[in-house]
Amino acid sequence: MKALKKTLSLVLAVCIVASMACVAAVSVSANAGDAQHRPLVTDIVNSEPDNQVDTETYLFYVPDAWKNEYNDYYNYNPSTKTFDGEGGNFAAGIYWWDGPYNCKDYQGDLTNAWPGYAVTETVEGQPNIFKADVPKTAGKIVWNNLVDGGMDKTLPIYTAAIQSMDIQHEYYDKDEDGYGFYPDGIPEEEGFNGKIFVCNPKATEENPLTHKFTYKGVWMYYYGNGEYGIYKTRDEAAANDGVLKNGEFPAYGFDVDIKDVEVEVGATEKVTPNNADAKATVADPSIASIETAADGSVTIKGVKAGKTTVTFSLDKNGEVETVNVAVVVKAKAVVKKANPMTVKSTNKTFSAKKLKKKAQSYKAIKVSKAQGTVKYTVTKKNSKIKFSKGKVTVKKKTKKGTYKIKVKVTAAGNAKYKSKSVTKTITIKVKK
Repeated sequence: MKALKKTLSLVLAVCIVASMACVAAVSVSANAGDAQHRPLVTDIVNSEPDNQVDTETYLFYVPDAWKNEYNDYYNYNPSTKTFDGEGGNFAAGIYWWDGPYNCKDYQGDLTNAWPGYAVTETVEGQPNIFKADVPKTAGKIVWNNLVDGGMDKTLPIYTAAIQSMDIQHEYYDKDEDGYGFYPDGIPEEEGFNGKIFVCNPKATEENPLTHKFTYKGVWMYYYGNGEYGIYKTRDEAAANDGVLKNGEFPAYGFDVDIKDVEVEVGATEKVTPNNADAKATVADPSIASIETAADGSVTIKGVKAGKTTVTFSLDKNGEVETVNVAVVVKAKAVVKKANPMTVKSTNKTFSAKKLKKKAQSYKAIKVSKAQGTVKYTVTKKNSKIKFSKGKVTVKKKTKKGTYKIKVKVTAAGNAKYKSKSVTKTITIKVKK
């Protein structure tokens, strides 16, 4: 087993070669439908009585960036496993090219080649966490967004295909995770059954041969309820502020918690590095000032409208790491006053005798102290009543009865005053 393993530092190189091998097996005329109708992994693995194998359950957090118009299982009905559903069902893909039920040539059927099998099963209440039962002895697995990008680089679907690195799913040797999260490794007897592989959003690389994107990541312990971390139990993770969810990835190396700051003149925003020894400098102190606290956090204050950069530096025995924070300072927003507009409406009673001879009009709405342009909108109409700029006209020959309209009066406001709307109901009665 161990002879087959490689450290994660070599994984990307293997991934490039493997990715080319996968793409070579793909039809040039790839389209979204080809991927959407791929075999489901739940319908393939151990579906044959005479070909049963031991499996492990692996979880995977699909980044939102992987979702696009080409991998929406828009017509897949998970209850009937037919393609006549209501839509909006996203699916992932999973691929392995060695071992039982491998995708590259399962029973000679090359339609199971890249991007592999479709995975639609998710953890309850967690639409981004997908799970699949994979043979224990399968070769390295690759999660992807179930897009067969084809070979035509001019088509939009070509670069819509995204995948993970080649993921080894047996165990980690000492410091083999690539980030130092597991200095003692994860033993083979523990393995990754029930664990979740999470992509590192800062470690995406464009394959120089295919120009498609590959995401690196690491296995983590799954605590349930969409939460996970690098600690064995949720309690231990909570004690170390290490409970993660929604695609979060543990901090590693020198970093800050906010990379883009937007403040108004006079307002502040705090940026905290993950190392209190970091030093901060601002490129243009006339735009933003900075103040450093004992814990290394820096308060950035807007001085005048403009753009500048705050640079955090950490000296590690002569080797300096830096992280830049983009700062945008906006002019202070004007606090507008409430619009003093008042609206008074008047109801009216007319005689049918007068209306028999001609239409009757009167000023039904009076507006005072309005700031900004005044607009009238009739929100509930009546065929017997006309309304224009506050004036009501009851049509000729309108018979006895009660007639109502609703009018919304809006003052647009201006540089000093907010907009304001008032709705009035006007009642017209016609008597004999």
